[in-house]
Amino acid sequence: MAADQYTLRCELRGHEEDVRGVCVISESTVATGSRDKSVRVWSSGEGGAFGLSQTLVGHTDFVGPVHWIPPGAQYAAGALVSGSRDTRSLVWDLATATPIAELAGHAYQVTSLNVTDIGDIVSGSLDKTARVWHGASCVATLEGHEGPVLAVLALPGSEAEGGILTGSGDTHIRLWRGGKVVHTYSGHTDTVRGLALFPGVGFVSASHDGTARVWAVSGETLLHLVGHTALVYRVAVHPPSGLIATASEDSTARIWRDDACVQTLEHPGCVWDCAFLPNGDLLTACADGVARIWTTAAERAAPAEVQEALRSVVAARAAASKTVGGVKVEDLPGVEALQESGKKEGQTLVVREGGVAVAYSWSAKEYQWEKVGEVVDGPDTVSAGRPTFAGTEYDFVFDVDIGDGVPPRKLPVNADDNPYTVADRWLLDNELPLAYREQIVDFIIKNTGGAQPMPMEGVIADPFTGGNAYVPPPAGAARTPAAAAPPPLNADPFTGSAATRGGAGASTSGATAGLVHVPKRGYLVFDSAPWDSLAKKLREFSAGLAAQPDTAHLALTRQDDARLQAIVETLQATSRYHASTFAAADYALVGKLCSWPAPQLFPALDLLRMLLLHPDAARHYAGPGQTALWAALQAAASGAPPLPANLVTATRTAVNTFRHSALQDWAAAHQTQVLDLLADCGSAGASKGVKLGYATLLLNYAVRLTGSAAAQADEDAQLQTLSGAVELAGNAQQEADQEALYRALLAIGTLILNGKVKHVAQDLGVVKLADGCRKSSDKKLQEVAADITKLLS
Repeated sequence: MAADQYTLRCELRGHEEDVRGVCVISESTVATGSRDKSVRVWSSGEGGAFGLSQTLVGHTDFVGPVHWIPPGAQYAAGALVSGSRDTRSLVWDLATATPIAELAGHAYQVTSLNVTDIGDIVSGSLDKTARVWHGASCVATLEGHEGPVLAVLALPGSEAEGGILTGSGDTHIRLWRGGKVVHTYSGHTDTVRGLALFPGVGFVSASHDGTARVWAVSGETLLHLVGHTALVYRVAVHPPSGLIATASEDSTARIWRDDACVQTLEHPGCVWDCAFLPNGDLLTACADGVARIWTTAAERAAPAEVQEALRSVVAARAAASKTVGGVKVEDLPGVEALQESGKKEGQTLVVREGGVAVAYSWSAKEYQWEKVGEVVDGPDTVSAGRPTFAGTEYDFVFDVDIGDGVPPRKLPVNADDNPYTVADRWLLDNELPLAYREQIVDFIIKNTGGAQPMPMEGVIADPFTGGNAYVPPPAGAARTPAAAAPPPLNADPFTGSAATRGGAGASTSGATAGLVHVPKRGYLVFDSAPWDSLAKKLREFSAGLAAQPDTAHLALTRQDDARLQAIVETLQATSRYHASTFAAADYALVGKLCSWPAPQLFPALDLLRMLLLHPDAARHYAGPGQTALWAALQAAASGAPPLPANLVTATRTAVNTFRHSALQDWAAAHQTQVLDLLADCGSAGASKGVKLGYATLLLNYAVRLTGSAAAQADEDAQLQTLSGAVELAGNAQQEADQEALYRALLAIGTLILNGKVKHVAQDLGVVKLADGCRKSSDKKLQEVAADITKLLS
């Protein structure tokens, strides 16, 4: 081993999913947080080998950052703090392996953690804030970033010298003292993801722009570290040696001295985090579920066979990426091809980038190519036979990187498969919004050499025109509150809008031991919309109304059309929601649209649905606009029978009343009327889209009814929600509607755990329902059904 060169010391295996965060407790003890929801502590014994010493279970969603709190006044023996997508941070007593404090207050996922000189915890979140905690109490909330806060760092020293640094998706780093911003650091061109202290120098930042920077606290950029070929997630500093380490999506950790990369440590997957041990060894977190320790000391190096095994895995991954769809990577166009504009929204282009094939999708809105992820074909069909997936051979098995902190998902395709059928099945199996359908279809066609087929059976069509230019948002598009537009397919969980969790709900950590899905924490909303086609459909329907004398007064005027465009542009600019408002004339226009006849109503309801996500609109419809909101819902549910497209948008409109607190109160006060109005949405024969919207609404009510002592005492409201969920679950089970069934079961389990309806659930046949779902082939249904069985046993 060359002097000062890192080599593998050991691998920490045990997590079931990728390792997202690491921290060093001492030279002999480290901790890791994982997507499998656990925190693990590893210690070294004689000979320096690390082994698992503790598994800490308490979070209800994946764990990201972990940080050590040194012994002090608050925690005499020290403590470990972990942050999670369940919106909480937990402080752990390692002597008992139990949480001793719960830090609840963030609205969305906790993304980063740090500790001040006096032992206060600093946390960053997707909710665009950082919080300072003394014990379990939030003593300061730092608000001002226009994007999620993804990195926090407490600077040592007095009030005048120290402070708190925050890095954000808005590309800026801010220095806070006394709760106020005293300096803003600008230089990165993309999300700031990591921060680390560099004693005696300043601090270091890592960014999605593929670089790291060394800063003086006064604001100067001292060094610019360029070399990674993808996003840089985290950065670490070893003060005695002056070395810097960076962790990147390009599957490497890099070691830097000054601004020169002196070594690249290749991994089998994305490297999420890194941290130096006091002796200079480096700890890394990888998407393959393994944390690794690297060393420059020959006596601590791993046995030759362990090192060779890692090299083989890395080499196999590299070899697998040499062909895509039978095309050699070396024959693919280079990144210069991305300089040419795409031809249409969702067009896919695969280019050669750093020796691997990387897929990009054209965004007409942003007028740029957006990275989808690395594409890896299956084994060479000549030397290894056809690739297989789940025991079945296919012509192609692609690895598609969808982000969200998970390993690439397998996409199996045969050359004669209909791409639309494959795309629908794959998106549903992977619980991804069907909004990505055309993007996946284009991907399949591009990489299998197929020709564009005509859409076949199963293509979603407009129920009134027969076209497929616009439909209400597809089943599966419900997500927790985030950006209004669907993210690119490789959206990172910290900066895109994919599946983060809200934080409402009381703490039940003691009662939830052994449960996997129950209770649900936080509300779901439907927050994506095909804006261009929605506006086009409104104008199309307006033209039809204008052509008839008895409906001409409902058509859009020229002023209405301009106002509609302004409303859409405001709703698309989600980062400016805190500053934008709507005029009375805007709300009047939406009211006019919602008075359209039933066959033309659904796009107007969809506009209202998205409007409810805006805080100004939420305040309006919780106040003077209450009557208009209720009238729109009633109009959607009218008719004999009501039109399915209207019911889809009506249920999702009702779901979105849970986005802001003002409308949450309205939804709670009108629960009886709302659920009575939409009760038929859970009946047998209702479409999947209708059932999914209604199941999500029931789930939100279940969360609301178990989030406070007063709500938990409202037995009548809980009974109404429970009976609706049980009926829906039974029908969804009969019709194999798995996502609606899952959400209904989750609502039932949440009510049983924290409500007053356990005895009624047994009378309604929930035990039998859960028993049937435990036999399902769907793992998620099995688990939530098992949760319910435990609660009723």
